[in-house]
Amino acid sequence: MDMTSVQTTFRPRLHGFRFRNSFSFSYKFALPLLGEVELGDITLGLCGGMCFAALDYLHAGCPVPAQSTVPAAGGQLRRYPTERQVHSLIPPKGVLKVLQWTAAEDAFVAGRTAGREFRKLRTRLEAGQPAVLA
Repeated sequence: MDMTSVQTTFRPRLHGFRFRNSFSFSYKFALPLLGEVELGDITLGLCGGMCFAALDYLHAGCPVPAQSTVPAAGGQLRRYPTERQVHSLIPPKGVLKVLQWTAAEDAFVAGRTAGREFRKLRTRLEAGQPAVLA
């Protein structure tokens, strides 16, 4: 296998968001027979959402917003990475694959990565297409 270096046009300092990946949420939902459940304040990262949103900006030929503070709840700059995060986890592949690989033995993950996933990644990168890794 050829191990020469491959690069895409994506440059994190240029194309990545400038704010931290730390978002606070207050989450409420209703459960049958129990009523409304409030989990209180939660701080989460939107890793996949920020990665896919940054790639969307790159593919559109637009710079990412220059904002360096975490976007406030309700604004478009907060909503868009959140929507991209949710979309990235939509079955059949998204969340199921992440859960399967998280629960799998290291040998399975290493074998699958070396045997299949690395080839798919290398093909994308050689075609100049940045890829999001989970």
